[in-house]
Amino acid sequence: MRRPPTHPGEIFNEEFLKPTEVSQAQAAYCMGMSANRLNEIIGGKRSVTAETAVLFAAYTDTDPRFWLRLQVEHDLWHALRETDVSMIARRSSRT
Repeated sequence: MRRPPTHPGEIFNEEFLKPTEVSQAQAAYCMGMSANRLNEIIGGKRSVTAETAVLFAAYTDTDPRFWLRLQVEHDLWHALRETDVSMIARRSSRT
């Protein structure tokens, strides 16, 4: 089984904060968000929203779609493993 995709908050922390030795509180202040919100994103307890993606992109000089794609891949991986679809009747295709 493939390992789950890395949460975008972890990538933000490992690739952008730690190498520059910027604290979560400093980064949160620069982006105009609460330190608690950033901490929850980094800890994987909160998702990256479109707004957060824009803030992360501005802070890191990246594209907001990068952050959203990471979140979608993370969410979809978990949903495919946790969502029971066995009771759904499949639609028959029309020819």
